[in-house]
Amino acid sequence: MQIRTLVLLVSGIPWLPAKVAAANDSLDAQLNQALFKAGFSGHIESTLVTRLGRRIDGQLANLGRLLWFDIIGGLHSDNTCGGCHSPGNGFGDTQSIAIGVQNNNLVGPRRTGPRNQRRTPMVINTTF
Repeated sequence: MQIRTLVLLVSGIPWLPAKVAAANDSLDAQLNQALFKAGFSGHIESTLVTRLGRRIDGQLANLGRLLWFDIIGGLHSDNTCGGCHSPGNGFGDTQSIAIGVQNNNLVGPRRTGPRNQRRTPMVINTTF
């Protein structure tokens, strides 16, 4: 069942009908419980050293960042890892089918070029 949130502004104060607010609170509670059971704390940065089993080397992290967005790794020097695996989209893509080589060098919904055969897989947790 999809719940649509109705927000009325009365003197600049958002107002939700009690039934809708209760349903939203219940859904939020269910989601929080499921995330907690799965080990999501909302504090990923503070747990990286423990999860990786080592300290993060700032110079290596910066090198990785530079390589991620460098076109030198592209087939025709026209694409980057970040072109398809966008950090702003969970290291996945905004496109239903990936646009790889011979693109317009944009990341996101305005990216154009020939389509691949599949969707870009997310790479957010590959280190773990």
